[in-house]
Amino acid sequence: MSSKVTRDMLFETTQNVLTYSNETKKRKFVETVELQIVLKNFDPSRDKRFSGTVRLRHIPKPKFTVCVLGDERHCDEARANNIPAMTIDDLKKLNKDKKLVRKLSHQYDAFLASDVVIRQIPRILGPGLNKAGKFPTAITHGDSLVQKVEEIKSTIKFQAKKTICLAVAVGNANMTVEELAANINLSVNFLVSLLKKNWQNVRALYVKSSMETLYLILKKRMPEKKKKKEEKPTVANGSTLTDDEDNTMSDSDNDDESVQVDSTNISPSALKRRVSFLPEKKNNINGKVSAKTSPTSPTTSTATPVGKMRRRRLRTTSRSGDDRISFQGRNPIYTAGRPAWYDATGEIKEAFVIGICGGSASGKTTVSQRIVEKLNVPWVTLLSMDSFYKVLSVEQHEQANENNYNFDHPDAFDFDLLLETLKNLKMGRQVAIPLYNFTTHSRETHTKILYGANVVIFEGILAFTSKKILDILDMKIFVDTDADIRLARRLERDITERGRDIDGVIQQYTRFVKPSYDHYIAPTMIYADLIVPRGGENQIAIDLIVRHVNRELQKRGVKVRNELVNRLGVMRDLPMPETFYLIEQTAQIKYLHTIIRNKLTGRDEFIFYSKRLMRVLIEYALSLLPFENINVETPQGLLYKGKKHVYTDVCGVSIVRAGECLEPALIEVYKDAKIGKILIQTNQLTGEPELHFLRLPRDISNTYVFILDATIATGAAALMAIRVLLDHNVPEDKIALLSLLVSKQGVLTVAYAFPKVKIVTTAYDTQLDQETGFICPGLGNFGDRYFGTDPIASDNEDIIDGQCGYVSSQSVTPNSPQQSSKLNHVHRDLSPLNTLRSNDHEEVFQKT
Repeated sequence: MSSKVTRDMLFETTQNVLTYSNETKKRKFVETVELQIVLKNFDPSRDKRFSGTVRLRHIPKPKFTVCVLGDERHCDEARANNIPAMTIDDLKKLNKDKKLVRKLSHQYDAFLASDVVIRQIPRILGPGLNKAGKFPTAITHGDSLVQKVEEIKSTIKFQAKKTICLAVAVGNANMTVEELAANINLSVNFLVSLLKKNWQNVRALYVKSSMETLYLILKKRMPEKKKKKEEKPTVANGSTLTDDEDNTMSDSDNDDESVQVDSTNISPSALKRRVSFLPEKKNNINGKVSAKTSPTSPTTSTATPVGKMRRRRLRTTSRSGDDRISFQGRNPIYTAGRPAWYDATGEIKEAFVIGICGGSASGKTTVSQRIVEKLNVPWVTLLSMDSFYKVLSVEQHEQANENNYNFDHPDAFDFDLLLETLKNLKMGRQVAIPLYNFTTHSRETHTKILYGANVVIFEGILAFTSKKILDILDMKIFVDTDADIRLARRLERDITERGRDIDGVIQQYTRFVKPSYDHYIAPTMIYADLIVPRGGENQIAIDLIVRHVNRELQKRGVKVRNELVNRLGVMRDLPMPETFYLIEQTAQIKYLHTIIRNKLTGRDEFIFYSKRLMRVLIEYALSLLPFENINVETPQGLLYKGKKHVYTDVCGVSIVRAGECLEPALIEVYKDAKIGKILIQTNQLTGEPELHFLRLPRDISNTYVFILDATIATGAAALMAIRVLLDHNVPEDKIALLSLLVSKQGVLTVAYAFPKVKIVTTAYDTQLDQETGFICPGLGNFGDRYFGTDPIASDNEDIIDGQCGYVSSQSVTPNSPQQSSKLNHVHRDLSPLNTLRSNDHEEVFQKT
């Protein structure tokens, strides 16, 4: 095993634990086996607290119970497999009673919830499950329920709190020695990978069963000159073990001492007071990545005393540069908005792909980071070849643990998956990147989603080996570093960051790494457009690369809005497309539009009558979906020949913020609808639309998608939203664009670019203001009128917070006591609805 815990010591300790529990002192219940860890050089009050989950090979707690809170389909599947399940109706019976919800949280160890149910849990049950640390994990119909339950049961969580000791259940007394040892080994290696200094942060490891004393499997021996200071009763009185003397101790003075003894020098009761017992369940809400450190995310350690930044490479480092702001020295680099990556016809402009090749530890990642820092281009994706190691067999796993597997050979990589991923990234599509764990030599169970790149930087030791990959690369860079420097870097990285011994690293280098460099890597230097000596230290080479990339990006740049404006005159006389669907213009529809278009309409009435139109719009859009025949039995026992939707899954994707107004109407009409969001804003300097944020369901490609937006003027935002969905593999004929009001030019723009997309609206106007972009006659800025953020406030509008533009919490409700007299006055004297009813009511209905 590539760890400080030897195989023999681990198996001997495991055997003693199981023997004591099953033979020496057998209990009437199945004892749980815990792994207890004591840290050092770690201050919970100052250092960043780590957190992570790992799936063990064997379920640690056999009586671990999981309850499914699901829709009918998930509940039927759960009952068929003897899994406890509750429907929404069962949850509603609890009536938000705190005692009943608390009883429910104590009855089960973890919960799974359907993606359509999980959004309603806070409203139905309140915060009870969340307070108990048992908020459900989301599950979709595309997931296997049985496998998801098994995954929850076998997952444990490490989380640093206010102490330097923590414990987690890793098995039970009914396990075999091999099963328990495998769980302990995986848990220890994963925990070490979360720590900033890896094994240097581990003071001691213990294994114990529920009713048994501790067994020590690893302890750090202190130098003689420090022993007196460490002999003070820090453990007996429950105080922490981290102090200034321990932090200043040299790491090179620490030796490993593997001893199996009962910890008589440590008071078990005192140790128990300091151990943080944590639940072994995921606390993942709606599939979101939590704000705590992810076990698969590359992290950067804090600055050392000499100011050197060190990046941990325990896992692959493929990532998308979608951080809002990064810094180069004191200069902020803003990467929030992604400009259009397509032209006015919707055609993709390919991303610029840079390939960086070089030997192991030559500085490829450093060069990539330097390019990103100086490039100052939004939405850059870094793709590491390390993510694409093949899945190892059992025999290959054993070879890897003994440093006898060649990870530098072309056969070790999955080139087919790598080639497909690069092609999709170049075409702007979403990709799922596997995550490789160098500690366990295996892929993680989940993947990293990358999407949206103007520049793709691909780096790897064999990046130039495949001719098909070379054809994709727009620029090829080879990082040439002296062999002795590469060996020194590899020794430091593998020993300090991956927990390997020096003999194993040298053996692997001489046997595999160096021959592979000579045979496979060095010969590919001839394909490079630029050779960079000394890696990231070569500032001149970095500057040349950045200038060339900027020139190429300028050539590929597009001005979508300018092209749309130039085509407005041509499109004005064209007929409406066949994919345009307009609700029948009855007197009732015109009546509702009359109210919301009137500039004197108050905000409350504007919202009320807009919602009425939204319901009509959603119902009409659902009627356009394909149906199929179905027979159902009525309560009288007779058959009824009816219809049902061909597409059972419908997703509404709102264009923030005006599009969010249509979400409640969709959910009220189609209760199982999924919701996604896209934030598109106009760059004030260029006038071009930019993509700032998106959150879409993972299975959106299997749904029929409604794009929700209040109005469509030029169609620029709608074009970008459709392009995003196509990049996420949604078929064009399964997309519909829903809006309360559209312009003729906007409709023609969308239909010309995407002729299979349906456009559904309640009304359309033929004119468009060239300066403001508003529809004429239109209804003004829908978002400002709906949310009460109109910068020009009049007496009949709610109070606006002038600093941030949001509605004051005291003024959004008509019943607010501070504004009640003013609002009543407005409703009595200025309401356009009263004027409409008194003057035009008869005329409107006479037209019918």
